[in-house]
Amino acid sequence: MAIFHGPDAYISPSWYATKQEAGKVVPTWNYTVVHAYGSLRIIDDAVWVRAQLEALTQHNETAFSGPWAVSDAPADFTVKLW
Repeated sequence: MAIFHGPDAYISPSWYATKQEAGKVVPTWNYTVVHAYGSLRIIDDAVWVRAQLEALTQHNETAFSGPWAVSDAPADFTVKLW
């Protein structure tokens, strides 16, 4: 099992409309976490890793008017990352 923690934040009772109405509110903590189960597979293949990073970057950069690409960074820099 691998556990991945995501963003988290304190939620104040003052943010709820019901605080003014009934006062029956308490603080909470919103968070995201994923428990992933499976077999571990180590991939020691720079071409595969680069393809994964390029796909992930492209997916996340599509919302920007000038999306960044892995190829925008110097090759001698990025090759050291994987």
